[in-house]
Amino acid sequence: MNGKSKNKMKQFLFLSLIILFLSCAHYLKDSEISVDLGNRYRFINEYPYAIIYNINDEDKDSGQIIVPPNVVNYSYDNKYIIAKRIDDIDKNKPIEYWIVDKEKKGENAFPLDWDGFYNKINELGIKLEFKPENEISIE
Repeated sequence: MNGKSKNKMKQFLFLSLIILFLSCAHYLKDSEISVDLGNRYRFINEYPYAIIYNINDEDKDSGQIIVPPNVVNYSYDNKYIIAKRIDDIDKNKPIEYWIVDKEKKGENAFPLDWDGFYNKINELGIKLEFKPENEISIE
């Protein structure tokens, strides 16, 4: 092999390694279908978006649905999860707001309208806010 052929071979190998690395990075990003919210709660980051309470140590992406689909925004801290949910089947239904007490192990979560939600987070002293980076567009 002459010098020109060796350079072309090195370039080909280098380019192949870059493509392999980028494809692996893309797979790792897309393979995370849930977000750990703490205390065994997870946000399912695929359609239909929901919040679950994981009861199975073997499969972290399955469990009891706490906030049904379609969650369009959420926030959490050590004690609470707040979520905003829309019904993608009946677009005329009002937006639902949820407060999940993470110490209750999946119990006592129920939908609220905006006024009920606002009053309850103030009553409980919850300082969470919905974040633009957690907004999910359901089309």
